[in-house]
Amino acid sequence: MQRDYTADKETIKSFLSEFHKEDDGGKKVFVYARQMTNIAHREQVGLTVDLDDVATYNDQLAEAIQKNARRYIKLFSDTVFELLPSYKEREAINKDPLDIYIEHRLLMQSRTRNPNEPHDARNTIPAELVKRYEVYFKAPSMSKAVSIREVKAESIGKLVTVRGIVTHCTEV
Repeated sequence: MQRDYTADKETIKSFLSEFHKEDDGGKKVFVYARQMTNIAHREQVGLTVDLDDVATYNDQLAEAIQKNARRYIKLFSDTVFELLPSYKEREAINKDPLDIYIEHRLLMQSRTRNPNEPHDARNTIPAELVKRYEVYFKAPSMSKAVSIREVKAESIGKLVTVRGIVTHCTEV
C-alpha cells in the first residue's frame, strides 16, 4: 500500500501547530509550537518529537514514522521550515559567520533583482544552509529495546531502539 506523503505532510503541519497537553492548572501547553518558537529565536537546535504524542494525535502516522523514520525526518524538517517564519516573534541575533553571510547574500540579491518579479528570497539559497535545526524522534514508551546484534538489514530506515552504555564520546 502506497502512503500519501502530501496528506501526511498536512497532518504533520496540523500536529506541530495544534498538539497540546494540559498542565496542572488545566491550561493548554502547545509543546511543539513552543519548541518551534525557540528554534526560530535560535535558543534551541533540536526539535524532539515524542512518538507517544504523535500516536495520541494520529496512530497511523506514528506507525508510519516507525516504519520509515528517515523519510519522516525529512517531512518534519520541511514542514518546520515552512512553519518557522510564523513562529518568529523577534529577529534572531546573528550568532555566527554563516548567518551574516546568508543575510548579506539575501540583501545583495534583493538589490539586483527586478522589483516587478514576484520572488521569495529563501528559494535561492539551498535549504540545507538555511536550516539551523535538527529533528529527532523519541521512541514510544512501549517500544522494546533490541540488542545491537539483532539489528539486521530489515531494520534499515526504521526506528529501532537499542539499549547500551556510552563509554566514549567526542565532538566528531
